[in-house]
Amino acid sequence: MSLRRPTNRLDRAARTLGRALGLASLAGALATGCAAGEDPSAPSPSTTGLALSVGNPSGDSVAGFRFKVDRVACKGEYDVPADSWSATEDLLPFTLPGGIPGFEGAPFDADSSHAFADHFFTLPAGCYDVKATPVDAYGAPVDDCTTARAEGVQVRDGKTTEILLVSQCDGDETGGLDVIAAINHAPTLKSVLFNPSKFACPGAEVEICATAVDPDGDPLEFEWHHLAGGDFASGPTVTRHETYGNATTECVVIVGKKPGAHSLKVKVFDLVHDADYGLVRMEDWLNDHGYKGAKSHDSLVLPLYFSDSDKCDGVQPPPDQDVYPDVKPDVYPDAGPDVYPPDVEYDVEPDVKPPKDGCTRSQGYWKTHPKAWPLPTTTKLCGKTWLSILWDQPDGGDAWVNLAHQYIAAELNVAAGADDSKIRKVLAAAEYLLKDNCYGLSAKERRKALDLKDILDAYNNGKVGPPKCK
Repeated sequence: MSLRRPTNRLDRAARTLGRALGLASLAGALATGCAAGEDPSAPSPSTTGLALSVGNPSGDSVAGFRFKVDRVACKGEYDVPADSWSATEDLLPFTLPGGIPGFEGAPFDADSSHAFADHFFTLPAGCYDVKATPVDAYGAPVDDCTTARAEGVQVRDGKTTEILLVSQCDGDETGGLDVIAAINHAPTLKSVLFNPSKFACPGAEVEICATAVDPDGDPLEFEWHHLAGGDFASGPTVTRHETYGNATTECVVIVGKKPGAHSLKVKVFDLVHDADYGLVRMEDWLNDHGYKGAKSHDSLVLPLYFSDSDKCDGVQPPPDQDVYPDVKPDVYPDAGPDVYPPDVEYDVEPDVKPPKDGCTRSQGYWKTHPKAWPLPTTTKLCGKTWLSILWDQPDGGDAWVNLAHQYIAAELNVAAGADDSKIRKVLAAAEYLLKDNCYGLSAKERRKALDLKDILDAYNNGKVGPPKCK
């Protein structure tokens, strides 16, 4: 898992901690600036700026900045002139933020004091790469300070684009090291309760509640896996997750399908806050911060039995197929709490399955044509019906939901007769990834999920394997 916050190029440039400070303003007027190869120190009607020689309060050798602007192509633009503009400015007799509200906290603290230089370029509208190099009193680059950069800065006609670049200078080679060492304990599963019992009849509900304790009071995440014993009619479906002090209890409900012995595994992980991704598993966070192989979870394998006793004769398993009324419903049966948009036209034709013509249909088709499904619409993934998942909107580009949409559509296409030889392994990998990460994906798993999603999307739209249905 990688815990990095995505930033665009300008964000990265503006946030690069600087060694001295350069503030560059770009104007989007139509007048042209110095052409490539011209003397940057010569006066020009297209450049403005105040050059003052002042002392540098930081005590280093920086006396000013050399600004350089290069014309580059904007997105979709071709054959732009290879123009370049440059100018050198001394540090101003002021410091930032200097009591200016617009610079306080954006990014400098109001009580800080940063030396800077400024140059105003008048440029043709377009995109530019910008550099600000700290120089000494003789105009030579200062070795101890970096060149600040911004790429692809856009200048618009009639408007001024202002950017702040920060250049980092080395300080004296002395410093302190403050080491804080904290202890983290793995959570421990303390109890498991079966209600009414781990022995039940097919068709009956069994509730399993696991309680775990974390000595450090961290929030906890549970995983439930069906290891062996054939299919359940439904479940494990999470019905309750509650925390009391350092203890957290999570309950799932399972409905048996046939007599037999089953094996389940419950795992519990402690969580930690990450600035970019919110709550993540502690062991993932540790591994990403250099503690390779760190583990911080507990697990337990559980038995569950569905009996063929005579006392089970009166208990009937749930039906395998939904039965829809002859009229259009407002909400389809077993769709959970989701209420479907009223402006969507659902098919209300007789429940006739599509011919096994070998072609594929998109997830949008299967979402709005549940009567054409070749599989029961009661089919569930992570406790939710496939139909309700298809109506879930991927909040902020949720990789799990996006993959689930394409996975469900692909499974329905295969069940309807489409050839799956091109995506068989991909479909199996998607199923494992979805079922193993019901409550969120790590950064590494997100990337894998999006790769699998793209392949299944291509399959469902006839770009890989069978053609799309006409």
